[in-house]
Amino acid sequence: PMTALTPSRNTRSALVLGTLALLCLSFGWPTDSWAKPDQISKAFKGKILLSEDALPAPDPEDAKGTIRTYRSQALKTITSEVVDGVATWRFHFTAFFKTKPKTSNLRLEFYTDDKEKLFVADKRLTGADPNLLILASSVRISEDENLNRNRKYVVKLVAAKGKKSVLLATTKIATK
Repeated sequence: PMTALTPSRNTRSALVLGTLALLCLSFGWPTDSWAKPDQISKAFKGKILLSEDALPAPDPEDAKGTIRTYRSQALKTITSEVVDGVATWRFHFTAFFKTKPKTSNLRLEFYTDDKEKLFVADKRLTGADPNLLILASSVRISEDENLNRNRKYVVKLVAAKGKKSVLLATTKIATK
């Protein structure tokens, strides 16, 4: 008789570790840094952390400390600088996906954080590994791209699959 094979917990853990190792290598972090990836990934699953600088490599001996550090460095407000007469925001983000994107076409979308939830801007990200569960990158966006000072926004990272968008992670942010 045939039986369906499902990946064991060890196999799934190995896949998560492999994905995290690729992320670590892409940022020059030591691959043994994600000794406890499940704790860190679970703490931020479906969330985007915005920060001034790239988040530090995780501490292999202290997952709880890494989580605390990431939370303390996550921004609630991004401050603009004037570039060529235009308010411009620069920040890093680390997104912990709810699910694999299964596409390399991702968008960081900005919506007003009010009753209307109006779409105001997006930044297209191409070339991402469709199997990653964590993505770290940097963004530069300006008032010329429809973001405004002293507003609150919902930021969503979505996978663009044809006309359909799949939500991977989200956060809220204010601008100054």
